[in-house]
Amino acid sequence: MAIDASDVALVLLAAGRSQRFGARKLEADLHGAPLGLHAARLFAGFGFAQHLAVVGPDALTFAAHGFTVIINPAPEAGQSSSLRLGVGAVTAKACLIALADMPFVTRAHVAAMFAQFDGSRLASSCAGRIMPPALFGQQHFAALMNLSGDQGARVLLRDAPFVVGDARCLADIDHPDDLAKWR
Repeated sequence: MAIDASDVALVLLAAGRSQRFGARKLEADLHGAPLGLHAARLFAGFGFAQHLAVVGPDALTFAAHGFTVIINPAPEAGQSSSLRLGVGAVTAKACLIALADMPFVTRAHVAAMFAQFDGSRLASSCAGRIMPPALFGQQHFAALMNLSGDQGARVLLRDAPFVVGDARCLADIDHPDDLAKWR
């Protein structure tokens, strides 16, 4: 079974406090553009049912890239608070949860996820580690909404099938050294 982008809502999480990186991580320069806009530009090119960006009070604007912006007024409550806000706005059959600090996810990786989606859940994996982006069918929305603290959806993906990506495709920029490595 596969799914078409028109049946999927994108939930781009961009409200993190960047404590490991330092302030304003998503605005850091990467190849002449803010780090956070690389993912936004990639995902803007898909025909998703919805393009939702969950941002902090002082974050980059994603509206210029076709996103509906949802402000997380309390990002200190952790990633689960952003997941609740984003998933709570989804009206599609499924949602793709992605992170704005993963600038190198490729169109091919996302297309492989759509092709392999079984209607339930599907993760990405690199070097044996389950990670975003991840696809969830609507039967998992309630579980996503019930997560708490600074955890993502990994707990819901422990036994999920996955699409393998390489280290660059699934690079997550958490520290200044990560950004320097991939510049």
